[in-house]
Amino acid sequence: MPDLLLSAGAGSWPFGEVTAMIRAITGARSRAEVLDALCSRIRYSLGTSTAYVAVNRAGGREAVVSSSHGLVTPLFRTLRLPHCIGLGGLVASDGVARSTEDYAGDATFRHSPALDRSVRQEGLRGIAAAPVVVGGNVIGAAMAAERDRRRFGPQEMALLEALCAVAAAAIGHHTELRAAERRVREADGCAEGLREVVRRQRELLTATALDAQARQREELCADLVAGRVDEPAYRMRAVVLGLDPAQRYDVHAIAPQAGPTAARVGAPTTRQHVAMSSRPGEDVVVALVPVGEPTGAHEIAARLGLGARATVGVAGPAAGAIALHDAGRQAMRTLRLLRGLGRDGAVADAGSPGPLGLLAAGAEPGQIRAVLDAVLAPLADLDEDRRTRHLATLVAWFDQDGSVKRTARALGVHVNTVYGRLAGLDELFGPGWRGGRHRLELETSVRLQVLGTDLGRTVSSTPPSR
Repeated sequence: MPDLLLSAGAGSWPFGEVTAMIRAITGARSRAEVLDALCSRIRYSLGTSTAYVAVNRAGGREAVVSSSHGLVTPLFRTLRLPHCIGLGGLVASDGVARSTEDYAGDATFRHSPALDRSVRQEGLRGIAAAPVVVGGNVIGAAMAAERDRRRFGPQEMALLEALCAVAAAAIGHHTELRAAERRVREADGCAEGLREVVRRQRELLTATALDAQARQREELCADLVAGRVDEPAYRMRAVVLGLDPAQRYDVHAIAPQAGPTAARVGAPTTRQHVAMSSRPGEDVVVALVPVGEPTGAHEIAARLGLGARATVGVAGPAAGAIALHDAGRQAMRTLRLLRGLGRDGAVADAGSPGPLGLLAAGAEPGQIRAVLDAVLAPLADLDEDRRTRHLATLVAWFDQDGSVKRTARALGVHVNTVYGRLAGLDELFGPGWRGGRHRLELETSVRLQVLGTDLGRTVSSTPPSR
């Protein structure tokens, strides 16, 4: 299969070359080597004249340039960037990525005469800056700079931030490993005990890396579902996270069986295979499940800690930012339809040919009406009393999840009466109506019919007579 081509800045390069850039950063043996590799990769990937990293001083209010590629003035190679002054000082302070097309004339950030003079002597004009965040703390900022006017687009900013994230993860791992080695040196006891300390620390580092990668995948999933990422940015972020941008996914919108989702998400080992996004303000988790995953929707929800009887709307398969966003909207619409129809605990596919699938896909009212008429055709030739009784029996039976005793209690009739009505329904719809897709299709049609719906909008809440 040919390499995928990604484009940014100076042009396009193959998937394998992007992977090599990432390995160059993560394979560095020390924090200094990580920062040096980051500068090199930024300059190469964005095609700029220079790249440099300024690291925040511990307890101080400034960042100091500690690594650079392409700078020519000795002063700039050790330049101090006061926090909140200049582009780099602002990003190193608040951790928000920014860019300027022409530094000297940009009034969107504070200037200082000394810093402006240094920038002018180096000849820098177009600058992009992104934070380096380790363990939730901004430790500095990385800059790509050009000696001509240059506008850095969203795609280039996304790549700069992605490379900074890779470097931050590598620095975090080096920090943890050095701490582990220090504890080993300071520890008392036999050699076996020391080896055990190292082993446990390496396991912790592995788990931390997996958890960080899972969180980044969740952020990407959230951006996809919300439509906040375009195709080029999606491809680059996917590559950085070790994902195939051409991978096709089924989108699951999952409402948990009970209770909030925030503290119920599954372990990182589960989340390696399912990217997730908790919907703000909604008790819903959206999961991107790779096509071909043998696990069913209910089992996936259970593995994520959302309950074995979660309600799930499914859409897809889809690949790419735009298609996945559309599939996410269809999955959410399907979920809301299930809940609105009282089908908590059910699974439905937006691509199904029945009325629920048509509603999820936003079909024309005439199309949906035709499907309803086709599904309920066996009732059309009955007189009004029998048709009303059958509809009432179906609604009660669906409401009581197929329990004859509870259905009889809900209808106020004897259980034998319910058995007789169910036998009549078997003759009308065939015995298969009680389970699987046929049941969901029939239940959806019946509920829409009984609600007196204008194809989805309730115009009457009066229940049918018994």
